[in-house]
Amino acid sequence: MRIEHSKIEYDEILFNSWIGESMDQYFGVCGCICSDCVAFSDACKGCRASEGKPGWLDEVSLDCCDFYSCCVLENKLTHCGECFKIPCNKFHANKNPALSNKEHKRMVSERVEKLTLLAKKNRCNQSSE
Repeated sequence: MRIEHSKIEYDEILFNSWIGESMDQYFGVCGCICSDCVAFSDACKGCRASEGKPGWLDEVSLDCCDFYSCCVLENKLTHCGECFKIPCNKFHANKNPALSNKEHKRMVSERVEKLTLLAKKNRCNQSSE
């Protein structure tokens, strides 16, 4: 029996299995682990589920997550790893003030690596079809 998944769910499954992460973690289009956020709950399931409007937007005075807006709405991509500009300025500019510059740089590198691996895996899957 084949289980049908949406493109986003399929990418989420691929993302988690490709990078060896737990299947109960949820990743946003920017590579952040949404399910690790304190705001992640029934009220906020991350940027994909909320169509770019996660629960923390009011804290940064945005109407839509800038990663989601650029990636999904403007460029019609599934995640930032599909963009040839990765890592763009958004990755460097959107720094959690609780992190040191060194911690932020490491986090950006980890996210970019995971996203580019996912994009590469997706391209391999598409070329073999």
